Amino acid sequence: MEYSLESIRNEELIDLCNKGDRAAWSVFIDRYSGLIYKAISIRLMRCHHRSGKEEKDEIFQEFLLSLFENNRLSEIKNISALNYWLIVSAGNAAVDFLRRNKTGSNIISLSDDIQSKFQDEGGCVTLEDRLSSGSNPRDTAYYKEVDAILKQIIERLDARDRIVIELNIIFGKSHKQIADTMKIPINTVSTVIQRTKQTIRDELSRRGVENI
Repeated sequence: MEYSLESIRNEELIDLCNKGDRAAWSVFIDRYSGLIYKAISIRLMRCHHRSGKEEKDEIFQEFLLSLFENNRLSEIKNISALNYWLIVSAGNAAVDFLRRNKTGSNIISLSDDIQSKFQDEGGCVTLEDRLSSGSNPRDTAYYKEVDAILKQIIERLDARDRIVIELNIIFGKSHKQIADTMKIPINTVSTVIQRTKQTIRDELSRRGVENI
């Protein structure tokens, strides 16, 4: 069955992709390949990694394959947040690729974006800022440990909450910007962010790691 790029709605498209419809997947790739490729390129750049087209193409293909084989589009509960979900997920795929291949410098899963005090409205010092400002290897090891804890907590969140947190932490979006983007009440956004921050603080304390 053939689908028109102009007529099929995102809700229907994602539903068909989740059912394994290959024609729908072809439409999905045509529609979102540019966004995904750009997200990968930007994430590599923010990791201070100079990458060629061949490397970007490899990450791009791996990411699309993971979406298809693992039915990851089923994680999306709010179709209005599809673009941001793809941006975040593709960016994370780029970081995972660098980790596996041990390339680049200061590669930490949320290294260049995690807020030092989990501030609400951006304008914060990042982990990368802390790492670059201190020459003590023990400091680097400490913040890597903190980052690993944060990553574990974020990965345990459901799809909607994870997008909220990553938009706030990774992209520095305000509560209002996130609410407008995801078409959800700002009070919901604030509750998710505050609840997750408290979980992070509690987990850091439980593991004996000084709160950052």
